[in-house]
Amino acid sequence: MDDPDLNGQTVLAGTPSSPLYASGATTDDAKGIVAVVFLCTAGGAGWPDVIGLYNSQLGLIGSIDLGSIDQQEHSVVQRLSFIDGVLHVEWLTNNEACPIGAELSIPRSADFSINATGSFSVNDSVSGAPTIPCPGD
Repeated sequence: MDDPDLNGQTVLAGTPSSPLYASGATTDDAKGIVAVVFLCTAGGAGWPDVIGLYNSQLGLIGSIDLGSIDQQEHSVVQRLSFIDGVLHVEWLTNNEACPIGAELSIPRSADFSINATGSFSVNDSVSGAPTIPCPGD
């Protein structure tokens, strides 16, 4: 019998009344981009958040998978905004030295340039220091 808690789901991150999203532009040809954060709990576990990129007509133009950016099992967006022509994203990830069972304790941020087709480049990426030790330390 399938356990619905283990099947997981993909939903908007944030709260029902305040989902995590930002709108803005990163280049002259990419005006009106909406960036929306999705979380996935497939298999009953949290996976790295994915940021969906939509044009001004809300057509999907691309996505940013934080798991492919920081190579960690868990990456949870805390804030995102368009600032000075880039999408600025701040998230927490787990400790690289102890990825299994580790708390989300490393603050990270990155600035993304996005064009009208949804292609993106990482302009700057910052990794912080763990704030919580590995389990068992």
